[in-house]
Order: sequence, then C-alpha cells, then structure tokens
Amino acid sequence: MEYFARAALQGGGAQGEGATATGERGVSVGGDAKQSLINTGVIYAIYQKPVGKPRLDEATFRRLLGNYLDWVQKAYGKARLYGLDSTRTARGKPRRDLAEVFVPLALQRFTPPTRREIEAAARDFGSDPLAEHKAYLHLVETQRRRGSRVSLADLLTLGPRLAVIGGAGSGKSTLLAYLAASLAAHVQHGRSLSFRLPENRKVLFPIVVPLRCHREYQRLVEHAPREVLNRAHPGTLAGFILWYLMKRSLAVRVADEALAEDFFDRLLRGGGCLIMLYGLDEVVSAEARGEVRVAVERLAEEIYPDNLFIVTAREAGYKENAIFSDDFLRLDVLPLNDDQIRTLAENWSRLLYPE
Repeated sequence: MEYFARAALQGGGAQGEGATATGERGVSVGGDAKQSLINTGVIYAIYQKPVGKPRLDEATFRRLLGNYLDWVQKAYGKARLYGLDSTRTARGKPRRDLAEVFVPLALQRFTPPTRREIEAAARDFGSDPLAEHKAYLHLVETQRRRGSRVSLADLLTLGPRLAVIGGAGSGKSTLLAYLAASLAAHVQHGRSLSFRLPENRKVLFPIVVPLRCHREYQRLVEHAPREVLNRAHPGTLAGFILWYLMKRSLAVRVADEALAEDFFDRLLRGGGCLIMLYGLDEVVSAEARGEVRVAVERLAEEIYPDNLFIVTAREAGYKENAIFSDDFLRLDVLPLNDDQIRTLAENWSRLLYPE
C-alpha cells in the first residue's frame, strides 16, 4: 500500500520532479473578490517599495501579475496519477487538482550533530576504523527521536529560512507545488489558505526554481557574456532566478524583456516573496553544491534579504559543504503513516471512481 502511495502520484504539474503522496483538501473552492483586490494591492505596493523608479504602470503590472499567477496555478496546481494515462479509468483526464488529493507531509525538526559531538561519541567505539561513521549514525538516530514534529499549518511561521530534507519521492517538490498554487490562488482569487502566514505577512508572492537548471545558466554566462551582462545581477544566483522566471513563465513575456525583469526583480527586492529552490542534490558535483549553498546564503542575506526561503534536497546530497548555516532550520520529511496513505488512496479513488 505504501509503495502504491509513493510510486503512483506525481505532483507539481509542469514542474514536478518525482515528488509523491502528499496532502488534504486545503484550498477552498470559492474565493473573495474584495480580498483579491486587497491582496493584489499589497503585491503592487511591494513592487513599488524598492529604491528607483518602477518601469511598469499599475495597469500593466496588474496584467503581468494576473498572467503570472494564472501560470503558477496551471504549472503547479495539478497532480497526475501515472499509469492511468491511457485507461478508461482516467477518462482522458489523468491530471487532477492537487488540492483535491493533497495529503500534508509530516515534517520533523532535525539538528545535525556537531563535529565535536561526533568525535566525543566515536571514543565509545574504541579503535574501530569506522568509529566516526558509526558515531555519526548513532547521533543522527538519537537526534531524530528527539526532534519535534511540524504541521503544514505552521510551516511558514517557523522562520524565514527552511531546509526541507527527504528521500526520493518523499513529497518535497509536491509540497512546494502545493504552497505555490495555494499562494497564487490566495492572491488572485482571495481563496483561503490551509496554512498560516508569518505575522507580518498578509500575502506572499510564490517563486519556484529548480537548482538543476543553474548549470544551464552558467553555460550561458560562459558563452554569451554580453547577453548576461545586460541583465540584473549578472552571473549570480539572483541573475539565474530572474533568467529562469523569464524563460519559464511565458505569460509574463512582453515585447521588452527588461519590463519582465523589472517585474520580478523589484518584487524580490521588495521582500514579499516565498522563494522555493528545489533539488540542491541535483547539482552534480559536491564542489558545485557547496558553491550553490554559499550563493543561496548570500542571496538570503544580501541580495534579496526580506523574503522567505525554502530549499529542498535529498539526504544523500545534503552533507559536508552543502549544509546550510544555522540560519536555515532543517526539517526532515517523515514517511507517510497508514492513515495518510489511506486518505491519499481514498482521495484518488473518489475522483477516478465517483460512482
């Protein structure tokens, strides 16, 4: 049963990367038009906040905002049940609203052992050549038992910088997709959220970027420097994020690409965004992961400091120089329990077999 839950569901719409089996019905079906106007007004105020003259008038800004939020909901608001694409069961619609099948992930705080703790514990294993390795595993297991659980409802209130760590198919990307689609619907349609925002935030502008594409941007920097140098933050992680957003979110493309860049850069500098960077482990080499980790920390501290950040990685790729500083709270993804698996299967069955 658990194998079905993990293998069958892939979320995140156009951007999903193998995440699975996460959620409950979290976003309300209806919306509030008045609240939507208030929310988009808040986003526009964030755009106007940074130093310098905005390049977009309010009407153009609202049009680009609406197009972008539409794209986010289409790209991230769907889930797909693989294996039923060509059967009558799917009725030609194997993609369903993610909110209808989503089962919230179980997360747990985790504080990795320090070097000093590992060395002290290794003494208990005597002259064993694997003493430090065994000590590390023992300490990790102890720390995990002590860690407190975190609900989806409280996730964004824990702090401005989070690192979500879990195995392949554990639901990391589906979680980000759900957050992105929910926040987009909240801004654009005034829909309620199944999770709380930080006390000082009325809305959050969702941005999801796969770190595996960072190398493609680096090659562009190497082979087409003039094109890159004409953009904001050339050659940096901030420049990569702007490049990716303009490349992927087709709805925001305009005749003058500098206007789209202004749209994203001012929102990021204004500090009203939830920046979700997934797949740190997909950065190929350990050295490159360390460089990206340093770039993410600089992004959060210096370039776009007033935003919220979530970075995801698999356990195997989150070690040594790829581990973030203590400013990032680590949260481990826990396996789904029987009740969560049952809910997931029932949600899908209700949609596929309504009779």
